Amino acid sequence: MRDKQPFSQRLPLIFSLLMVVGSVLMIHYLGHLTEKDNTILSQYRPNQSVSEPREPLPEKPIPEETTTTQEEIVNFNQLLASLKDQNPSKEQLLAKVQTILKADYQGDLATAQDDILSAIDQQGLDATQLGEYFIPDHPAQVTGSADSQMDVPLYLQKSSQYGPLAYGSNGSQTLAENGCAIVSLAMIDSYIKGSKIEPTDVLEWAGQTYYNHNQGTSWQIFYDYALDHDLLYENFGNRFDQAMQAVQEGRVVIASVQPGFFTEVGHILVIRGYENGKVYVNDPNDDPQKMHSIQPIDEAIFYREGLNYWAYQ
Repeated sequence: MRDKQPFSQRLPLIFSLLMVVGSVLMIHYLGHLTEKDNTILSQYRPNQSVSEPREPLPEKPIPEETTTTQEEIVNFNQLLASLKDQNPSKEQLLAKVQTILKADYQGDLATAQDDILSAIDQQGLDATQLGEYFIPDHPAQVTGSADSQMDVPLYLQKSSQYGPLAYGSNGSQTLAENGCAIVSLAMIDSYIKGSKIEPTDVLEWAGQTYYNHNQGTSWQIFYDYALDHDLLYENFGNRFDQAMQAVQEGRVVIASVQPGFFTEVGHILVIRGYENGKVYVNDPNDDPQKMHSIQPIDEAIFYREGLNYWAYQ
């Protein structure tokens, strides 16, 4: 028969068994808790297995170099500068001139003359070559007393279109220097016929036949042109008053003037109107510095410098 061990000696064994059982229970509990937590977290975790496509971000525009466009031009200096870097058409320039005139000068070209000449000087340009960009094609429509004027179209002998054409034997031998009579005939014939007769048409008819070296175009051209083109013609000599009476009756007049107010070498131009001692002309040699075609000329100048007048209808 075995002896019974005292209770105090059994305590370590009992304690060890309790520790083992407690550890097993703790491991089981923690495992169950972790599984539960994972289940809970999975309910709130977004599904990362499917990704929605993202739209590409818009590309940022590359900044362009800034240049002054025709729409941004607000003064004559900018307008003339655009001739160098944009090469605008004549129509674009004329339209922009009118926009500037209406905005800053009440539409009056003569009022803007000083600013135009200042801009021409600043840009280093030649005013004598810029008439086609500033002088209107129908000056009677933009001057006072328009009702008393005939709407004769204005052609310029120094325009880029007609100026380089060969004519005459003096100087540059071009229409720009020698063509005032040719261009004046084109203006009066266009008005009378109601259709565009260009200086090239008159030049084709005349050739070099009427040009006299160191004298210019012979006055004979005025009679011969009327005869060949079915125009009624009257030569008033230097009788200014009779010529102005013809103008008031609706006949357009070509005038020859000696050196002085208009040019330094003598000149041919068209008279389209006369009222209260003021003469309205189409000057084929006009430019921004002169502006003869858009303002009245005192009759005293014609009394002093007029040489001959021819009326047409």
